Amino acid sequence: MILAHGGQDKMTFWTSPDAKEWTWQSEFTSNDTGLPHDTTGWEVPDFFSARCRGFHREEMGHFTADSASLDTLWLDYGRDFDDALSWENVPTSDGRRIIASVMNSYGDKPSTTTWKGMLSFPRTLKLKSVGGKLHFLQQPVQELDEISTTIIKITNQTLAPGQTLLSDIHGRALDVRVSFIPSAGSTLSLSVRKGEPEQTVISYTQSDGTLSVGRRASGDISWVPAAGSVHSAVFTADTNGVVRLRVLVDICSVEVFGGEGQVVISDLIFPADSSDGFSLATSGGTTELAEVQVLQVLQ
Repeated sequence: MILAHGGQDKMTFWTSPDAKEWTWQSEFTSNDTGLPHDTTGWEVPDFFSARCRGFHREEMGHFTADSASLDTLWLDYGRDFDDALSWENVPTSDGRRIIASVMNSYGDKPSTTTWKGMLSFPRTLKLKSVGGKLHFLQQPVQELDEISTTIIKITNQTLAPGQTLLSDIHGRALDVRVSFIPSAGSTLSLSVRKGEPEQTVISYTQSDGTLSVGRRASGDISWVPAAGSVHSAVFTADTNGVVRLRVLVDICSVEVFGGEGQVVISDLIFPADSSDGFSLATSGGTTELAEVQVLQVLQ
């Protein structure tokens, strides 16, 4: 049995032959993880084994805690990915570890009146060793393809500053997939749930590899100061210089996956129902769009 001690920031491990009398075996504390000491309130543990791409078999063995890095082993850099848990009893033949979380870290504050909170889109979770460091990789589950239809797909197009693409696209539930090669100094900006004066802006800045989700004009941001924040994470292009983004847009949420899924930003937004616009633009330099696909997700 594993117990979470939220107020003490630790896990304890216990064994029992009869589920009545329990014997303490060991504990797992913040000192074992390398996490900042202000990472407090440990709760909702989910312990499971996971294969790691990039490690040879001889490197696998008895479990010891690796020092965690917020740059590589952090599930989500947004505000609204809380209490993540994984599915049990996924068939061995399937082999996926699938997780979802509560998209609400504001308690009773979000400006909803008929219901409170929801789950994120389910996503797969993998481990990969890159440069000797472990990375989480996350991607939306493939079942989303079964309820989505392509609105538009463009390939091999140069986007220059001052141009705006796909402004004729409208939708409140979209799956957007973009592969591009940014020029030096450029920033690609994808605006979703647009409607004067509202928009949520997802951007990637080439100079420092920063992916960000900006909610300063995302709709109702009056209910708590953090509702209008910008959340960021850093990842680099692949070995071919290609940057990949996957953006899931829903009625009151955005979930943004960067690269292979090594960074994810999940945030609630509260735009008006009429704010369903979309656009793609670049600044500071041109962007070579290898492929852009926009899908409508059935509601």
